[in-house]
Amino acid sequence: MNKKAIPPIEVVVEGMTCSNCALGIQKTLEKAGVKEVFVDFATGSVTYKPDEFKNTQEIVIARIESLGYKVKAAPTGVQGQKKGYNILAVKFWISAVFTLPLVLAMFVPVPLLHNSYFQLLLTIPVFIIGVTHFGKSAFYSIRSGVANMDV
Repeated sequence: MNKKAIPPIEVVVEGMTCSNCALGIQKTLEKAGVKEVFVDFATGSVTYKPDEFKNTQEIVIARIESLGYKVKAAPTGVQGQKKGYNILAVKFWISAVFTLPLVLAMFVPVPLLHNSYFQLLLTIPVFIIGVTHFGKSAFYSIRSGVANMDV
């Protein structure tokens, strides 16, 4: 009997930002018994050779999502990347607006800028943005035992 070769499957992973993230995904999939795993953090893709009887795409996706990443079956293209960059730009500008008065306090002798309660009010939104951006990834990284750059 001639066995038909199973082509490799590629999935796109959102939130994978460094080589340590890629290494964590690769180790998790290899522990699950997935063979020929190739993780590329630069493109955000995971390619693996499926087994006929186990390691279905649903199992692989569940393993990756258990690490805190979002998985898509097809490449997102340029539009998906632009959306991600737009969200980051909004977070940056909101953080910059709240941080600017704190920087000005070093150069301008305005008493309100030196009030500790006012400074606390300005730092809370920046803190919340930082925790929501990095916190989820850091939590799942600690939980899985594979550190990434957010920890």
